[in-house]
Amino acid sequence: MFVLVKKSGSKEIDSSWRIVTNWFQKQSASNRVIDYNSHHPISQKIAIVFNLVDRAIKLSNVCFHDANLKKVRKILQINEYPTHLINKYIKKRLAVINFSENHNNTSTE
Repeated sequence: MFVLVKKSGSKEIDSSWRIVTNWFQKQSASNRVIDYNSHHPISQKIAIVFNLVDRAIKLSNVCFHDANLKKVRKILQINEYPTHLINKYIKKRLAVINFSENHNNTSTE
């Protein structure tokens, strides 16, 4: 996709004059979430994974999804989340997001 040079924060304008957005974090973002080894319920930790995936996917254009998911994995690893848990719940959340997008697209036709 061709993107014009005009850039404003996390937004860009592409050649068809659509706004292309990306998940924005301030430079001062600490990337801290509930540590996996804390005494919080596992459901809360899973919700954090889902929330980060939602931000990475729903706030950005498709062209940024891979980079944003790498950012999510990095944030979770910094906070001691096991790799198998990260992969399992990212995959689950992406399946839900893809299903809802496909369902919404077919119901409007």
